[in-house]
Amino acid sequence: ESRPLTPNNIFNDFTSNRIHSSFQASRTGVFGQTVRKDSVANTVLFSKASQIFAVYHVGETPFDLVATPTEWSSLHGTFRHQSLFSPMTQVSFLDRDPRILISPLTKEQAQKLECRVYPVSDEAFKFQEAVLVGATENYYGECRFQIDPETPGYMRMEREFLGRIFGKFVPSRADLVFAKTGELIGMMANKEYCLVFDKLTASRTIRLGQDLSGQYIT
Repeated sequence: ESRPLTPNNIFNDFTSNRIHSSFQASRTGVFGQTVRKDSVANTVLFSKASQIFAVYHVGETPFDLVATPTEWSSLHGTFRHQSLFSPMTQVSFLDRDPRILISPLTKEQAQKLECRVYPVSDEAFKFQEAVLVGATENYYGECRFQIDPETPGYMRMEREFLGRIFGKFVPSRADLVFAKTGELIGMMANKEYCLVFDKLTASRTIRLGQDLSGQYIT
């Protein structure tokens, strides 16, 4: 468990266990027409406190940080791993950073998808470097992260200390950050800062389905 893996090992494991998620949102427009917004995002499943989640950046979903989620009259989502599917039931905006969304799965759902559920690293700084993986683009590489006292709960990527990199390496939001032991550390909230998944308190939760406009957002 303490032996570091190569970036190749971590990326190959990611590509074998990557979850393709699709969102379909719709509402009635100003002139009565149907307005749709479909999104596709790639991610992984991870476990924290005996609960399993998929994680997304808000920019990869139909949501944004300005509009109320219930402005959509209907919203549906699907998890897919290879040829296996499972429905998405709800999404939550994280209290620490609402740009990051999580969607819970039951143990049965995760087993049905037949993919790895990544544990969250308890020792994010055990190694000086971490491995950043482009969730959508096929790039990955070793990066050095540091603690920034002004932004607790985040790690700051030191772009001047990039190690071995592969593919068209342009770190961006929604990229996943793994410890060199293969555990998940967090997700890039922007091009510089990674939100660490040590706390997963939700600020808002919305159940997917029909008639979202009548739903109270917790």
